[in-house]
Amino acid sequence: MDGSSISFSEVAGYKVYMGQSRAKLNLVKTIDDPQVLSTEIIDITKGKYYFAIAVYDSENLTSPLSKTIVREF
Repeated sequence: MDGSSISFSEVAGYKVYMGQSRAKLNLVKTIDDPQVLSTEIIDITKGKYYFAIAVYDSENLTSPLSKTIVREF
């Protein structure tokens, strides 16, 4: 969070934040493998969802959230 860059070898995984409001991304799916490029989101109700992703490193320091996208299910 200090603005310094991180090398790919330090990436421990990703956190996918989601919710039914852009301001309340209260559901989190952690991906513990930095090689994974996709994931499946299950057990959510129909509706509009907002998603953002963050990278975390081997010390569990997390990046700022990406831009938020919206999808309807």
